[in-house]
Amino acid sequence: MYLTIEIDELTESNLCELPIIGTITCLTAFHSYLFSGSDDGTICIWKTGSWQCEKTLRAHAEGVLGISVHPSGKLALSIGQDRALKTWNLIKGRSGYTTNLHGIADAVQWSTEGNFYAVSIANRLDVYSLESAKIVYTIQFGKKIWHIVFLTVRNTSFIIKPLNFSYLLYPAHTFFPGLAFKMVFFGVNMCQIKVGVN
Repeated sequence: MYLTIEIDELTESNLCELPIIGTITCLTAFHSYLFSGSDDGTICIWKTGSWQCEKTLRAHAEGVLGISVHPSGKLALSIGQDRALKTWNLIKGRSGYTTNLHGIADAVQWSTEGNFYAVSIANRLDVYSLESAKIVYTIQFGKKIWHIVFLTVRNTSFIIKPLNFSYLLYPAHTFFPGLAFKMVFFGVNMCQIKVGVN
């Protein structure tokens, strides 16, 4: 989802009302809302258009590094420098529970269906089940994982990882049985993928 902000919308009057104390470290757009995380540990939920902060969440003891909103819009995940993964109930506007991680996470992302979520820590990706909140699969890479995207192709999900200006396509056949793929090559300028479902 792309979000366009017109400079004219950010007037001097509403810039003075911004509740952010720290530097913004991450942004996530969801429908008509923009979620911003900052190095003071807060998450602000902005209503686009009016740019009013609808809610400020006291998220982490240290800076917020990433935010991902569930496809339903009812839940969100956040990761912070405090080595915590927080699950948020966006209906009530409060934290549901906290998972202590074994390192500082670099990225977090819900799957397109919302059944799974992934967290990267250095060169490791942990895939969690929403139902159990437990790790169902771990993938080790030789490089740091900066970004996670779940992609749906013919109702089959894949995880795509940008790794230093190049991309790696990883089939999620472990938790989506019956998936077969012929070739794994995903470059910056081209993509050739043959997918089949067994």
